[in-house]
Amino acid sequence: MALLTPDTARMRRAPVLVRDLLALADERGFRLEDAAGRELPATRVRQAALDTAGRLEDIAGSGDGDAVLIRVNDFVASAIAMLGTWMWGGVPVPVPLTAPPPFLAQVTAECRPAARITPAGTDLAVAVGVPAGDPPSALTSMSAAHDIALVLYTSGSTGTPKGILVPPEAVDFSTRSIQRYLGLTEWDRIVSPIVPHFDYGLYQLLLALAADCALTAVPALFVDDVIDVIRDRHGTVLPLVPSIAGPLTARMADLRCTAESVRLITSTGSHLGTPLIARLRDVFPRSQVMPMYGLTECKRVSYLAPPLVDGKPGSVGRPMSGVTCRVVDPDGRTVPDGETGELVVRGPNLALGYLGDERLTDQVFRPVSGGRELWTGDLFTRDADGHLYHRGRRDDLVKVADQRVSLREVEDALRAVPGVIDALAWVDGGTLKASVVAGPPAGDARWVKRELRRGVRLPAMVPADVVVAERLPAGPTGKPARPRPASAYH
Repeated sequence: MALLTPDTARMRRAPVLVRDLLALADERGFRLEDAAGRELPATRVRQAALDTAGRLEDIAGSGDGDAVLIRVNDFVASAIAMLGTWMWGGVPVPVPLTAPPPFLAQVTAECRPAARITPAGTDLAVAVGVPAGDPPSALTSMSAAHDIALVLYTSGSTGTPKGILVPPEAVDFSTRSIQRYLGLTEWDRIVSPIVPHFDYGLYQLLLALAADCALTAVPALFVDDVIDVIRDRHGTVLPLVPSIAGPLTARMADLRCTAESVRLITSTGSHLGTPLIARLRDVFPRSQVMPMYGLTECKRVSYLAPPLVDGKPGSVGRPMSGVTCRVVDPDGRTVPDGETGELVVRGPNLALGYLGDERLTDQVFRPVSGGRELWTGDLFTRDADGHLYHRGRRDDLVKVADQRVSLREVEDALRAVPGVIDALAWVDGGTLKASVVAGPPAGDARWVKRELRRGVRLPAMVPADVVVAERLPAGPTGKPARPRPASAYH
């Protein structure tokens, strides 16, 4: 196996935080731990990454912007695979181990990875990817013009996977900005149940690097394990999404247990909602809750300071430092406070665009004087204090019984039903349908619909079909995703 040492020139595509770890591991307090309690100090993480880089060198030569497809769900192994890819000089492309074949075929065609990394027992298997080909892949062409740190695939609102090109400077800016407002220190221990191929999970690794603190990863599917790790390892920071927070709080309530070491809970993705925030406070009595908003195209946009959570229910806060936002009408004119419009974001956190889709890139990432703006497709209002409120997406507005209905509003109303933990709503052939994850006191689907009728502003917002399920439908990247027939959207 080729023996490598950290090479600054080779790692130019890696975020600065990663270069610092690999070059200065002996001086770092960063630790990476799995749910079984196996903890790797920074020096061992660096050595494992070096070993992975050496294996990539053996099978694929010198990496120079080549993609490495990483299909590893274990957080620690995935982190080592990504660090090793950066050390080799490549571009990590993390995807779920269970990604469906059509999704993998698309990723392979667009990235033409030089190597693939998959699990092999307690180790990683590094295998040859696909030939470089002629003409070059979309990623190879982009890498010739720009340094690319990551390609992150997301289903977005359409259910069609899109490869988002993230430059190293955007990763570094986002990580430093988030670390500042979270106030992470070397004494913290992040306990992350978020899978590593989501940017929210990946950034827990980068935030731990920035704060020089400990990171313990635990699969969210095993709720009892998450509880045990939080309590046994004295976790202080807990990143969550509603689909994890709901089952976690319900189980802790069943067990009548609390975790008093947690000082901060962050959440992004779906709206937490006041009932779920209350349940989080019950089982994590010393914690503060910080709702946030972001999307893969720009990582993080805003956060709500914990003291304001009760006074500004439903808000995702104000833009983080260095980021500016506008709420605009279709012609790009800023709308008055309180009116709904599309959120437009500007700042150093923006991605370069979509891999292999120049038309969509030009439509979403629009040039303005001195830079670019990201048209998010998300509908927002802003209050007089500059705090943002997410109202759904442009393509969440559907027609049901000749009435315009917001799927986001339906989902929020379902989550307000006692016992409902999370929800997805969609339209199929003109019929509004929903899937919910629920616990006590929620009953069957009829009970959920009956309770929902009491809280909606329009009868059309009550789904004709409601299914109570163990988990919500998921898209090709593993995130909860709506089935979205094109005929349902007008």
